[in-house]
Amino acid sequence: MSPNEYQEKANEFAILDRTDFYARSEAVAGLAGETGELCEIYKRRWRGDFGTIGDAERVKLIKEMGDVLWYLCRLASLEEIDLEYIMTVNINKLNARKMAKTIQGKGDER
Repeated sequence: MSPNEYQEKANEFAILDRTDFYARSEAVAGLAGETGELCEIYKRRWRGDFGTIGDAERVKLIKEMGDVLWYLCRLASLEEIDLEYIMTVNINKLNARKMAKTIQGKGDER
């Protein structure tokens, strides 16, 4: 499945109308919340078990990454931006930083 196909399919599960202000608020809050849940998995590992990720933990990671992806796609759709376009812009930005030897550093405009 291509990123844009996923984005289109993911929108089938949206509840709030795409033109509704609250749909954007839900997408932003959902993205933050799901990202937090993903971070919690790693925080617990840093706090205790530093070994390899087991099968059960890997399933949790995949599910949380999927939730993050869903909310990101939802927000992109609400702003009428294709996920593949976002990916292309991001890779171009990273490539420019790599070529300029500024891949590490602070700020977005390096």
